Amino acid sequence: MNYSRWIQFSAFTPIFRVHGQDINEGNKVRYPWAYGEKAEAAAKSVMQLRYKLIPYIYKYDNEAYENGVGLIKSLMMAYPNDPNVAEYTDAWMFGDYLLVSPVLDQGQTNKSIYLPKGTWIDYAKGTTYTGGQTINYAVDAVNWSDVPLFIKQGAIIPSQDYENYVGEKKMTNIYVDCFPDTKASSFEYYDDDGNSTSYKEGNYFKQNFTLSRNDDWTGVEFTTTAKTGTYTPDVKYYIVKMHVKSNGVPTIDGNSVSKFNSLESLKSASQEGYATGTDVYGDVVYVKIAAGKFKTIDVPCDLGEAQEETVNIYARSIENQGKLQYSLDGGNTWKGSVKKHLHYPSMFLIGAAFWNKILPDGITFDDFSEIYREALEEI
Repeated sequence: MNYSRWIQFSAFTPIFRVHGQDINEGNKVRYPWAYGEKAEAAAKSVMQLRYKLIPYIYKYDNEAYENGVGLIKSLMMAYPNDPNVAEYTDAWMFGDYLLVSPVLDQGQTNKSIYLPKGTWIDYAKGTTYTGGQTINYAVDAVNWSDVPLFIKQGAIIPSQDYENYVGEKKMTNIYVDCFPDTKASSFEYYDDDGNSTSYKEGNYFKQNFTLSRNDDWTGVEFTTTAKTGTYTPDVKYYIVKMHVKSNGVPTIDGNSVSKFNSLESLKSASQEGYATGTDVYGDVVYVKIAAGKFKTIDVPCDLGEAQEETVNIYARSIENQGKLQYSLDGGNTWKGSVKKHLHYPSMFLIGAAFWNKILPDGITFDDFSEIYREALEEI
């Protein structure tokens, strides 16, 4: 692996820094400019990308503090029911919405990358892939300019303008890329002073983002809750980048807003509004809203005909706990607590049990109906 590829790998780990000297090469310093212009350009590009993603990264740093699970997850952690990732270590989740698979082999011209179930979008090229398959991904063996990075459909990804170091500039605009899926998704934006431990006493800024499609599939909705915490960040506005083709006028809190000629004019405006344009992913609707407040954006767009979605509902009994629970994601997470005295731990597919009228020992159809109702309320 050459220097540039090592830097690209390191940029997608929790701690990213370059220091030290290579004693095998006459104490050569490990800085990008010491390895030639081509290596410097590749390293600079990925460093800038990481600094743009600071708002995305910092949320997961806070999650690591709060619950012990932070920025990096193996695919086995993120997709425990996919046997293809049980021992797969060549890619990982960078936060909940980005999958990265850095190039590691010297002179590599293509790479086999497994993408789990779902829809994935190439971060740099905009190409869309259907998950549940291994793709053959061409990589740049000449200039080392690429990092295979994929966006999970449904993603909410906040970012900022590039800076040379954290705190160099006041980031008054935060950009929020949104890729609507058939299911709602969310992101908890987080910030604090970055210097003290006063966040432990509530001196932080948190705001929940939610992205969803309208019930009748005539548009998409982006909602921000009121902020919590006592910290006041530099951010004044969110510029939401909705990656859809609009067929109408967006609204903010049900009201029409001014249209600007371009993203640049919208960025410099001192008011809410919207603009339209295109980028590597296709059509985009840019909507600017005030940060820290309860806001709802509605963007009318053509999403095709609404499709009925089949959801497998699983149930399980918990031995010695007297509980019956349900799962909507194949057993990854469990909810519900229907009380039942059970001796036989089991997991079964509710639909199959219903039609075949076969339930595990100790579970009655009354129990089944109760847990089924709980699951349907969530759906």
